[in-house]
Amino acid sequence: MSAVMLTSKELRKISHAAADLYRATDRRAFGDQIHTLIKSICAVDFAAYGDLDLQSGLRTNLYSHPDCERMAKKTAPTMLYYLKTYPEITSLTLNPRNQGKVLRMSEVTPLSLVKPTGYIEEWAKPTFSEHQISYFIRSSGRFAFIAGNRNGREFSDKEKAIVEFLAPHLQSAYENCLAFEARAELAARAAAVQQVLPQEMIWLNLDLAVLEITPRIPHLMRDFFDHEMRFKQLPKKLLDWLRAKASPAAEPNRPLIVRRSDTSLSIRFYPQQLPGLNLLTFHRQQITPTLEDIKPLGLSRRESEVLLWIAQGKTNAEISRILYINRRTVDWHVQSILSKLGVENRMSAALLVADLLHG
Repeated sequence: MSAVMLTSKELRKISHAAADLYRATDRRAFGDQIHTLIKSICAVDFAAYGDLDLQSGLRTNLYSHPDCERMAKKTAPTMLYYLKTYPEITSLTLNPRNQGKVLRMSEVTPLSLVKPTGYIEEWAKPTFSEHQISYFIRSSGRFAFIAGNRNGREFSDKEKAIVEFLAPHLQSAYENCLAFEARAELAARAAAVQQVLPQEMIWLNLDLAVLEITPRIPHLMRDFFDHEMRFKQLPKKLLDWLRAKASPAAEPNRPLIVRRSDTSLSIRFYPQQLPGLNLLTFHRQQITPTLEDIKPLGLSRRESEVLLWIAQGKTNAEISRILYINRRTVDWHVQSILSKLGVENRMSAALLVADLLHG
């Protein structure tokens, strides 16, 4: 800990500047905020943020300035050469004992050790990293650091004191950023799962007794089975189907399809989805009647096409435009349809279509 004392005015300024760190919701934004902050309190050429996942080996390096990032990538082979040839350069940097500390690079890796290697002239100076001050973030599964870099002048005791005062903010903001990333990843996974899984489910025990249901299940039971789901009792039709699924002759992947008006409910049964648990999934979707659906009505193809649009609420004028036929021709087809079906109006004809879909 530095012995330099900061004034109240300096402390207020630093605290105010540190508040922006908490706005970062991912590590790229965090790196940008670090650059702005370090620049405002210390004279640096650039700031950097480095992160190594110790479990996966995934490394994240963020530079505050595109020129610095390009230079770092360009000189990467030189850097790798020195890391491989002189492992002592980074062995002290990666020491877990340094976590939670603010250190000047000369305190971690003495110049007497580094200078003879050529590391300073061949890599550090070209990348504006001759001098560096870093905060090594405390983290159990990661090695992470925040650094200010510059050439020409070592970081002073006062600058070190400033970064030490900032350290708790740097630590908290980093943890906050990781939490945001974790929540975003979880939300993305949930959204991906939602795309492929039905929205509603029922978990059953091996005796087909209901254990858990999702919120919309009672509505589905009411809409498609006319069943009030009291005491978690399934409708008889559904129970009979489930018992039949236990038969060796049952088709394992064939769903139960229940239709109501212009919607259908597809129900699938997954036995032993988890140990001792069966899963029922429900997928509701809008359905549109097809020519095949109304084939039993005995109409001609053109009459069937007109009836399909009547069932969807279209007027005769709209049907004429959709089918590219004369309005009077549509009127004639409608009269023929009503006569053949033995109904008085188009509403009754549409209800007949709904009855066919209902099954």
